[in-house]
Amino acid sequence: MKTKKKKTRRSDTKILTDEGRLLAYLRESRNLSMRKAANIIGVSSAVVNHVENGRMDITPSLTLKFLKAYGYSLEDFRI
Repeated sequence: MKTKKKKTRRSDTKILTDEGRLLAYLRESRNLSMRKAANIIGVSSAVVNHVENGRMDITPSLTLKFLKAYGYSLEDFRI
């Protein structure tokens, strides 16, 4: 009997990114829990967790939603 090979998913692998760490820092600086931040952003708390912990790639539009929820804009981070 053949055993099924487990399909590798992005959420199975952690790839910590500077963006994820920054978003976690910004959320914490606003004293927001993951659940409260998720409600403001309009996503599940799992999405916030996965983005911050490198289990999910973040799109530019989702990045903007995170920043807006935390009171920042993209221009605040341009060099």
